[in-house]
Amino acid sequence: MGFVIIVVVVLIVVGLALSKTQTNQQKATAKHSPAREAQNAIIQRGGIPYRLLPTGRVTVAGPYYHQREIITAIGDRLREVMPVGQWDQTLELDAEIRRQPNNTHDSDAVVVIINGLIVGYIPSENTYEWQQLLQPLESRSQFALAKAAIYLKNDGNYLVVLKANPSIPPTKNAYPNVEILDADWLIAVGGEENAQDILTKYGEESWVWATLETGTIPKGKYKDAPTIWARVDDNLIGYISAMQSERYFIYIKRRLPCACVAHIKQGGRKLELELMLPSRN
Repeated sequence: MGFVIIVVVVLIVVGLALSKTQTNQQKATAKHSPAREAQNAIIQRGGIPYRLLPTGRVTVAGPYYHQREIITAIGDRLREVMPVGQWDQTLELDAEIRRQPNNTHDSDAVVVIINGLIVGYIPSENTYEWQQLLQPLESRSQFALAKAAIYLKNDGNYLVVLKANPSIPPTKNAYPNVEILDADWLIAVGGEENAQDILTKYGEESWVWATLETGTIPKGKYKDAPTIWARVDDNLIGYISAMQSERYFIYIKRRLPCACVAHIKQGGRKLELELMLPSRN
């Protein structure tokens, strides 16, 4: 009788182990099944890139299911990936944002692609505003391109954060091929009264790329103090104040050559330029 009980117990344990193994295999297959890979392939490719301004943050959904693709997309730059919390120091890569109308689960799905690999999706609650941007782009054979920051989470998985906002209009000038600073705060520029003809060319409520360089304040109480100057299409526009320079001068100097997005607005008596720079405590 005792022998029979032992045999039954052994059979139950073996059965549970086999069941668990089969379940894990099914999960792994679900992550990388041919059907899923085929679904991933249903995306319009090619086209002209439409660079989005780095004025927002969107945490990409579903990276847990795309860890293999994220690691492959990172390639030999894994050491540049920083832990969550080191927000302005981690690896950034170009990411394509494209519609996926043939997605079998959600016809409004919007995918995020890095180096040709899907690394996740725009969260479903945000897809409507992205669809409003992407559909007109597709009609012009364009696709959205944005910077994606990659972070390492405490659980060992990777997190992808898009630096983009689909509702911000495009810039009026060409994208500069230098490091682009994060866009967190609007910082006023002085001295733009001497560049009104240049700012007028772009018009009020326009967004432009501004390249940055070191220089000195030309007049006033802080004359000759170090500062950061902004250029728009090689034209000097203005400089940040001495107080803001204390906050940004060394930070920007270490990153030169670099650029930021800037906003042209109508002030009380003239057009004004505001630089969008990273937050600095």
